[in-house]
Amino acid sequence: MNKKKEIICSIKKPVLITIILMVLCGLIFPLLLSGISAIIFPKQAKGNLIEVNGKAVGSATVGQEFTQPYFMKGRPSAVHYNTYTEDKEGNKVLSDGNKFTGPVSGSANYGPTNKELVKRVETDVEEFLKQNQNVKKEDIPTDLL
Repeated sequence: MNKKKEIICSIKKPVLITIILMVLCGLIFPLLLSGISAIIFPKQAKGNLIEVNGKAVGSATVGQEFTQPYFMKGRPSAVHYNTYTEDKEGNKVLSDGNKFTGPVSGSANYGPTNKELVKRVETDVEEFLKQNQNVKKEDIPTDLL
């Protein structure tokens, strides 16, 4: 019976510490930070939402298309982050010249053998090498493209 008590005592402390840390780090701390951020940065804490006619339609900081050379290259998007301009006829056109088909979200999710992905990566490599002439093609990390 004495050995059972020792086992229970040796298990009791780590379990108790785990529960205390879970409550402290997994509940109290995140709630405290969320509350403070909601008070100090109310717009940012709500996600910098963009509203049209009183309805949230997106965020000002998520999914931006970076086109200026001084920006770090953004994540490729199949929808160009829904940024468009209007041509002379008033048609909405994406930055690559394709027709804007309306607000959507997502990726083309191409596999490594897809011809469109290979073409995009080759274009990205050429563009990167033009901007970074001191880098050799074989020195470009795969993750960069």
